[in-house]
Amino acid sequence: MDFPAFGSFSDEEKKLKQCSFDPEAEAIILLDKATVNYDDEYHMITDRRIRIKILNEKGLERAIIMIPFYHKDEFEYVTKVQGYT
Repeated sequence: MDFPAFGSFSDEEKKLKQCSFDPEAEAIILLDKATVNYDDEYHMITDRRIRIKILNEKGLERAIIMIPFYHKDEFEYVTKVQGYT
């Protein structure tokens, strides 16, 4: 599965001002995809891309992102986090 290029947006995404199925929406998720692979030591590697369009001032809270993971004994860890606004 290929992700769209990071930081590039279609004209349609840029022009979007309202959610078609919920005109009162504060924000809309445009993309939420993930791929899962493993490395040579069979560690699971998950790549995830989420794209959120903030539609109004109230929607700014939707831009607060949390990444839950199990960190005891370094069982899981997070690397290469990027953001674009």
